[in-house]
Amino acid sequence: MNKRQLIKWREDYTTFDAPCLGEGLYLHCYFDEKDDVKRLGGRWNSDPSGKGGHWWMPKNQLDKDCPMRAFDTEGCGCSGTIRDWLNNYKMIAGQYGTLDTNMCYEAIQGNLGAFGGESTVYQLLASGGGTPTFEVHPDLDVVQIQSETNEVNWLNMRDARVVWNMMIQGGSRKVVRQEETV
Repeated sequence: MNKRQLIKWREDYTTFDAPCLGEGLYLHCYFDEKDDVKRLGGRWNSDPSGKGGHWWMPKNQLDKDCPMRAFDTEGCGCSGTIRDWLNNYKMIAGQYGTLDTNMCYEAIQGNLGAFGGESTVYQLLASGGGTPTFEVHPDLDVVQIQSETNEVNWLNMRDARVVWNMMIQGGSRKVVRQEETV
């Protein structure tokens, strides 16, 4: 993500208050902010191509007290936890790494039950005749992918988009219900 894209992304930022369901949280930060993120325990994940990469914060760091001051609206000069600090600086971009299946199910039940979160279901007609289902939970940044053999995989939305695009390029087509408009 270049600087202009990051500025636009931060203009539209909403506080990420979903539970961490995987290895950590994916971050968007400026080059100038990398030292602070690293000091808080953030890790760099380089792109396999050797060009670029991204920062992420491990789950075990998120609830620790943040040793750094941050701007805030209440004037206390403190930021609370590292997660609060990341939200103050508009860095959290969603879930990172392998997701915990049990935690995903628990979050979905709480999110859709008590809190009324939204989900959208998409289905593909695979070139081999199967119909995998993608259940997208944007508030949690997770997608449940269920194959025609009822095998379930959980991915963050970025990784699920990669799977979706690969299936579309492989000849799969989105199933459009009669109630939907194209």
